[in-house]
Amino acid sequence: MTMNKFTEHTSSDAAETALAAEARLDAALADTFPASDPVAITVSEPPRREPGSASRAARSPR
Repeated sequence: MTMNKFTEHTSSDAAETALAAEARLDAALADTFPASDPVAITVSEPPRREPGSASRAARSPR
């Protein structure tokens, strides 16, 4: 019975700690990156190489 109370208490504390940490992170991010600053994120894949092009580059002298 004592162990269950301890587990429930620990789970509650962990949830509160996680929420507090998330709130601190949100506040730090808001200070660092204000909502008024425009932000653009571009995600792209590297260009595709032709088969064998990497091996040719490795063999050619520089």
